[in-house]
Amino acid sequence: MPTGAWSLIVDENGDQVVTRQPRNTDMLARPAVAYLYGGTQPEFKMEKSPDQFHNLQGVIDYECRAQRNKEYLDKAVFLLSQTDDGRRLLDLARHNKFTLLFDNTRVAEEGAVGLCDFSGKVVPLAEGRSPAEVALTLKHELQHMEDMSKGVTYSANDTPQTARMAERALEGNARVSEAIAAAEMLLGSPQGPEQQFRTPALARNFWHKNQPMAEAAQAALPQAKKADWKAFASKVFPAYFKQVATLEFYDARYAEYAKSVVPDVTPEQMKTAKGQQAIAMTERLFSQNRSAEEIAGAVTLRGAAYLNPAVLLSEAGQAVTEKAIPVLMEAKAKLLKILPGAATAASLDAKASTQKPDPRLPNPYKPFLSELTGPDTFASIVMPNRIDGGHYTTGERHHAVISAFMEKEVGGMKSGRTELDRMNYSIGTYLHSRGGYGNQRGLVSDLVEAGLRAPVGAFPSEYLQDLYSRMYGAAREGVTGDRSPLSKQELKLISHWQDMKDRGMDPVWISAEMKTQSYVGNDKMIESYAGYLVRGLKSPAVTTAVPAAQTQARRA
Repeated sequence: MPTGAWSLIVDENGDQVVTRQPRNTDMLARPAVAYLYGGTQPEFKMEKSPDQFHNLQGVIDYECRAQRNKEYLDKAVFLLSQTDDGRRLLDLARHNKFTLLFDNTRVAEEGAVGLCDFSGKVVPLAEGRSPAEVALTLKHELQHMEDMSKGVTYSANDTPQTARMAERALEGNARVSEAIAAAEMLLGSPQGPEQQFRTPALARNFWHKNQPMAEAAQAALPQAKKADWKAFASKVFPAYFKQVATLEFYDARYAEYAKSVVPDVTPEQMKTAKGQQAIAMTERLFSQNRSAEEIAGAVTLRGAAYLNPAVLLSEAGQAVTEKAIPVLMEAKAKLLKILPGAATAASLDAKASTQKPDPRLPNPYKPFLSELTGPDTFASIVMPNRIDGGHYTTGERHHAVISAFMEKEVGGMKSGRTELDRMNYSIGTYLHSRGGYGNQRGLVSDLVEAGLRAPVGAFPSEYLQDLYSRMYGAAREGVTGDRSPLSKQELKLISHWQDMKDRGMDPVWISAEMKTQSYVGNDKMIESYAGYLVRGLKSPAVTTAVPAAQTQARRA
């Protein structure tokens, strides 16, 4: 029974149980914290184009992405809302009027999956990841938000050592914050009921993303069970220095930044006004020193300081990855051309790191696969598998009936050469048996809500004709969101077809071989309407990450 703040009954994926009786396997959860949402950016805008399918592809692509993004962010916020620290940071973000949104272009420019734009008060996130991944990224960025408010950043005037300590304190702490979220989701809140919602989904993804720190977090779980989060964090943070690829990224980024802030002047210009400006600017560079105690004291977790300054001053904490050192030497050479006797030039010298990546150990949470983490493999046909949902007058549950019907129908068919044949026939039989084709939109949505994912060729031509007419109408009018004639379930189905296309599969027939072997492959009506539908899918996109520049936006 719900108790106190734990007022929701949910299943193992965190979906609220409202249309069936609770089971012993269900759990109690807290309502999600409210947040400011900025949607998926940039928003879709109609364009003039000689290609009649240009706007169709644009509006359908935007609608599918926007619907999935909101669904995943809602679930990510729900997950963080089950943790004490997650709730605290979400409340802080709302109080400070930070907006959460999706912006693939912006995060790609930083080579990131998430950013914290502190001055703009926005947290842009990358698309196309599971709810558990979004939850970890969001926790990471919200931790940046809190740490940046306390001054854990650097500027061109900071010494390279200060900048290095601030960078590593800020980034390492955000990853420790992720580890705390994963641990809290495993253990639950000390204030919560015994049957509160728990899941290994965050721990599974944190291990994949930050294995050295995940191993340290696993060893520190006894401290987490005692709610000794200072001890937990103190054990996890030093493992950040073992994440060589991450350190290399940030070290190289700082080195390029340091080189860029030193003015470019020729010897001939040194006696001109430009040369005098360059001297004045260079005299201020790399001169502001902050102690490890000051930086470590500004870093907090769950609102409390914990970081030992000695960790930042350790050899692992101070050494620079090899990729950055030549660039730092270029910055030093530029500086010495302007100020030959500058004492600050020596601060650009750095000892090369000797850290090597540790052997990867098996992820102990890999067996725990759920809708929160996403599938390890992609399947072009997925049978309905949900057993909850609304009740018929007979007392039978809606999704249970659908799942049982399709399993029996597809499994019992002896005719049909391929699984695609059996799916097509079974879907048609379901639509006919449930009231004819008059309500085919609703019936297909029910199938998708129950878990069905199938190629275009699995659906009757009458439905494909109706779906295409509504897709084209949406594109012609440029309508999105609540005004769209496409249901959320249909957008999930179209997203499945897009996923097939992105993976090099035929979204209609799976493959040319399947079409040749299938009876359905000879259906000219399906092929005709399917062709129009496929024209509404975008060609697979190629994303190129651009090297990041030093900005106020923090990367995950």
